[in-house]
Amino acid sequence: MGQRRLAKAIHVGEEEIEIQNTSRLGGGDQGVVFRGSFRGRVVAVKMSGDPNTSRKEIDAMQKCSSPYLLPLVAVAEGSNVMLALEFMDGGDLRQYLDKKSRGELVEVEYSTLVVAWIIANAHADMHHEGFVQRDLTIENVFISSMHYIKVGDLGITKECVTNMTAYVGPLSWTHPKCPFPIPSRPTSP
Repeated sequence: MGQRRLAKAIHVGEEEIEIQNTSRLGGGDQGVVFRGSFRGRVVAVKMSGDPNTSRKEIDAMQKCSSPYLLPLVAVAEGSNVMLALEFMDGGDLRQYLDKKSRGELVEVEYSTLVVAWIIANAHADMHHEGFVQRDLTIENVFISSMHYIKVGDLGITKECVTNMTAYVGPLSWTHPKCPFPIPSRPTSP
């Protein structure tokens, strides 16, 4: 399906995405996420206070199609920009690991190697499309008994102009909180 047809397919009226305000799933600097529904399907609904950040995230999600990235189900723009995302019943990786450390039952068991493999492949797919996920945290890796493991929250994803910085190494491995590249130390002769 072409990008233009895809964009039309996912943009829906505000009334089509229902939010359960009492079911807050999470949130951070870039927005808040609630459990909701879209056309009878359970979804996670992300609302951002910054429409520009939401549009950048929508753009990144549309351009980076990967089985390892949390897919965008629908978008509604009205008083707020609402992103309907695939619902991940296991929560984020932090919640999953906390449950496991307390000996509680989890929705599904995944090995550390499998989780690392998914994260690596998600980033490889993003890099292939020319994007860098600048906010990889344990809270942005999601677990599901039906949808496997996905990397999400592409709100501050950035398109790469180059693969290397002039100073340290790959741009994709520069810490997101680093305001500028740190020059490498000169090597001794």
